[in-house]
Amino acid sequence: MRFLTSVALAIFLLVPSLGFSQVQLHHNILATIEPDKSQIKVVDVIELNQLSGMQELVFVLHDGDVPTAGGKGVTIKRLGKDVVKSRFPYLSNGQNAAGVPVAVYQLNRKESEGKITLQYSLNIKHMEGSVENGIRHSSGLIIPEGVYLDGGSLWLPRFGEELVSFRLSVQLPAGWRSVSQGGRIYTEDESTYHIDTWQEMNPQDNIFLVAAKFTEYSDNASGIAKMIFLRSPDENLAKQYLDATEGFIKMYESFLGVYPYPKFALVENFWQTGFGMPSFTLIGSRIIRFPFILRSSYPHELLHNWWGNGVFVDYSRGNWSEGLTAYLADHLMKEQSGKGVDYRRTALQDYTNFSNNDQEIAIRDFISSDGKVDGTIGYGKTALFFHMLRNKVGDDFFKQSLAAFYQKHQFQRASFQDLERAFSTVTGKPLIEFFKQWVERVGAPEIVLKNASVQNNGEFYEVSGVIEQIQNESYFPMRVPVYVALKDQETASRHTISLEGKETRFTIKLQQAPDFISLDSEFDVIRKLDGSETPPALSQLFSANKTVIIISSKEAEKLKQGYQELAKRWRRFGFSVAFDDRISELPSDVPVWLFGKNNRFLNEFIESVSLYPVTRSESGLLIGNEKFHYGMSSIVVVGDQGGRPLAFLSADSDGAVNGLSRKLSHYGKYSYLRFEGDEPTNSVKGQWPVVGSPLVHRWTDRPLDSVKYPKRNALVNH
Repeated sequence: MRFLTSVALAIFLLVPSLGFSQVQLHHNILATIEPDKSQIKVVDVIELNQLSGMQELVFVLHDGDVPTAGGKGVTIKRLGKDVVKSRFPYLSNGQNAAGVPVAVYQLNRKESEGKITLQYSLNIKHMEGSVENGIRHSSGLIIPEGVYLDGGSLWLPRFGEELVSFRLSVQLPAGWRSVSQGGRIYTEDESTYHIDTWQEMNPQDNIFLVAAKFTEYSDNASGIAKMIFLRSPDENLAKQYLDATEGFIKMYESFLGVYPYPKFALVENFWQTGFGMPSFTLIGSRIIRFPFILRSSYPHELLHNWWGNGVFVDYSRGNWSEGLTAYLADHLMKEQSGKGVDYRRTALQDYTNFSNNDQEIAIRDFISSDGKVDGTIGYGKTALFFHMLRNKVGDDFFKQSLAAFYQKHQFQRASFQDLERAFSTVTGKPLIEFFKQWVERVGAPEIVLKNASVQNNGEFYEVSGVIEQIQNESYFPMRVPVYVALKDQETASRHTISLEGKETRFTIKLQQAPDFISLDSEFDVIRKLDGSETPPALSQLFSANKTVIIISSKEAEKLKQGYQELAKRWRRFGFSVAFDDRISELPSDVPVWLFGKNNRFLNEFIESVSLYPVTRSESGLLIGNEKFHYGMSSIVVVGDQGGRPLAFLSADSDGAVNGLSRKLSHYGKYSYLRFEGDEPTNSVKGQWPVVGSPLVHRWTDRPLDSVKYPKRNALVNH
């Protein structure tokens, strides 16, 4: 394939000179890609804008041959390792944080020329895992299956943390298509090659390039191009995503502001990802075909075009984008379907299980999700912070403040402080202390209800009590929702108590006698849940520092080998392994897994679920009305052994064990699960009910779940 076709050259040379005040650099790029050689050849005419007065420039680039440089009196040299180490200490052993080999160059100019031209060739192939067995991660990849390049790949020169604009022409083999951010302004098929030209004139903090043999579908009906790039033709799937794209863009525009890009594209990836880039999302081939993705991951990635790719994150002061996106996408989708409480409870459950004094960080210290602990802070706890902020200022002010923040900081880096200023300005309320407490402080309150009583004063009833914060740390000023269920009333009344110390006394006047009182029944405030509010669940085993797996010695040999292999894979969670005929009693100080229906400790497991609707038989378990048959399905159930989880796993075949090893860590919030087949496919899942909560006081035996709570509208409907 030729390096520079006449058509591509014509497009490339027609680029006008630019001079944006916000953009520090503008790249005019021609990229010629040869996937079979893992090679990209680049000609990059760089308009320096704000850097034009500097005669000495230093930039980093993926390691390769020294680029050739063009421009008046321009020379370029590679800096030695000693110089690199002193000037770029974050480059470890010649690599960046993504593990990409880095070269550092110094560019000198005799005159303050506004443009320079770099020309170079790179071989890029970085991945963990393999195409055959599954790619786990890539920091840059050019292979016959596809192309993935981002800022961490350093396929373009980087002079610092500059914001850039670009025009990118990509030449590929015939049958291939490329995708980048911004709008496509040219595309052409020739007999031996294909060309696309993408352009984004607004400031960007990254330039992406994805390519493969795609089938393209599109719809431009409303002025924003909706594009679908699939690795195999599927018109029905494409239509579902085109329709969903149109609906979600309209919904978010209705309260945030105009969508900031000329297109949004769904791009199918050849490994299982869920990435949100400016104006497109890169989702794995299996993932995009899950029906629930259309109302979970997909709106999340689309919304990132407002948060993260529309307003950029000032990472030096924390990452607000993931939590806000989770709240306005994942939580909102649940809220619209009447399940917002479930989302918040799970977020608090994960936070409680995975946070502790040794590992927990403040919200402002979250940058990216390097582990489950960081993820529960950056996504879950931060989403709950925005939920509390919404409840504090009200829905209208919440939406108006977000719109003002978006309008002011579009295509700029912004921080939590900028969010606080936007909310304080719009609401007219000083919110700096609220932000400071929940964003900068580590930890969360633990609350209990004490000394609840009721008195009949003739004309009304008085419910009184004490709300205590029992955490070792100092108290958190906060407002706690209190619900009272009245006799003969279907819906509980809602009251709000302001906590101003470790103990707060309260009195509530009622017209009728109460059945029970409960605190924060809908999980509206950031707090660490009591153990009774977080019934045994898988997340407790996967978050523990140490867990023991006990395998039944009386299983069929193949199944026993499968259990051993599963235990070996789970050692990354800190699990250790023993056979049941080698130990006399269960460990009492750590969580325990029991593998196999013939496990000698099965009686202890049955005792651990005695508070829940579980019945044991020779053929399996009955949970509620659901039958869990040994040999016909795979069974996973978690019980409680003296405050520590005791879990039971019985697979129906050695083939199913492999699938369970991959899947179970994604079902963390559940107490019991049933799977079918070797895949295996989940058929039943559930959580144990809450029993004995210290946030509830009863005066009658009325069931908690017989009461409804005051209905609240979703933030916005779809």
